[in-house]
Amino acid sequence: MFYADSLIPTVKKALCDPLPEVREAAASTFDSLHGNIGQRALDDILPDLLSRLGDNSEQSEHALDGLTQVMIVKSRIVLPYLVPQVQWEGVI
Repeated sequence: MFYADSLIPTVKKALCDPLPEVREAAASTFDSLHGNIGQRALDDILPDLLSRLGDNSEQSEHALDGLTQVMIVKSRIVLPYLVPQVQWEGVI
């Protein structure tokens, strides 16, 4: 699964892109990536998105929308992963 090493950073970056269409496409790619590599997609991409939410910048807004787009396409898998992460960070 060597392709994952090049796709993961690309998906991370695209989920925070200024263009909404790019974030939507990245979420779709995340869905396919998760279908192929499973848990690694969650572990390698979602913590980065969560860490960007704390920024007080436009980047934070893009990260939130990227996370929203991922939730739209993969909520059954992503939500159980996110809840403990968010609680651990003291957000809830």
